[in-house]
Amino acid sequence: MIIGCFEETTISGALITPTYDATVLEFTDDGAVFKIYLERYDEQDSSTEYASYPLDQVFSWTTDINLCYESQVSLVSDEIGETLSTSTTIVLGDNPTLKDAVSGLVYPILLIDRKTPTYSAIFVRGQTHSSAVFDVLKGFVTVCGNEQITTDDSSNSVFDISLIGNLISE
Repeated sequence: MIIGCFEETTISGALITPTYDATVLEFTDDGAVFKIYLERYDEQDSSTEYASYPLDQVFSWTTDINLCYESQVSLVSDEIGETLSTSTTIVLGDNPTLKDAVSGLVYPILLIDRKTPTYSAIFVRGQTHSSAVFDVLKGFVTVCGNEQITTDDSSNSVFDISLIGNLISE
């Protein structure tokens, strides 16, 4: 019988697959475990200014004690996980988000400002009741902007696209 979760010595986080939605992707480059890819917001629709992710549906946290999970989730500034993030465009609703007194579970909400184009590494820290027992998951967030594609050398013939033949084949 578990009376409380106070003796955990390890915690590890993982991306839940299949992922929460199509904008959350498995991603394993540069030590990351996930990537969130968003289009820029629609200027005609203010409801698209922010994207919201319930992180309890994106990540799972397990400890070395069965049925004991994270006590808090934080957005931190790096892999070391000691300093809370100060970003204003990618935030947690509450940083840190503590476990709910009734359910004993943590319900962190990640909010991403889609008005500001970015490609940023983010670090999500899951921790037990002890600040010494934690794991940090790295991911990337991409918010597209008004990208323009140009060539470095428009005089180079490789960039000269000419129509050869008839577009409508008979």
